[in-house]
Amino acid sequence: MSRVADVYDWAGLLVRDYVHEHHDPYTRILDVGAGYGKYRVLLRVFPNVDGCEVWLPTIDQERLRELYRDVVVGDVYDVVTNDDWDDRYDLVVMGDVLEHLPVDRAQVVVDRVLAVGAKLLVVVPFLYPQGEEHGNVYQRHVQDDLTPELMATRYPMLRLVALETRNWRPFKGLYVGGTS
Repeated sequence: MSRVADVYDWAGLLVRDYVHEHHDPYTRILDVGAGYGKYRVLLRVFPNVDGCEVWLPTIDQERLRELYRDVVVGDVYDVVTNDDWDDRYDLVVMGDVLEHLPVDRAQVVVDRVLAVGAKLLVVVPFLYPQGEEHGNVYQRHVQDDLTPELMATRYPMLRLVALETRNWRPFKGLYVGGTS
């Protein structure tokens, strides 16, 4: 898949449209797992978008410091459990991130984001094993067993708002947490 096709895929377009519909241009956004800046590209009219990326080589290779207002370097769990985590963001986007975290840590991340009053958008793939890629151990899917039913059990604070199916099976889901 080309980079353009990957940016403008089901999840990318859905998140873009959801954010445009429910948030004003001055919404303070944190894009967790910034990767190559997919959501920064899709949300370019929003000036207050920071990225969070755990893998330093990605930050440098993808020139994330040039794309985002600020780049937070570190694991999202460490970021949100830090004493200075507060209400600096109105919206946190976790596009294909939750599955990389152990359940207990992912639950803490979701709870901490929602506790400060931020809205949370989560995109997850279902039943999608993945290992380390290009030396990046963080690419491994720790929760490769996710299904819509497991998401409802593990993350009852998130609401499924859209489901992508492939071959008549759930492939990805978009979840929302928090209030507008």
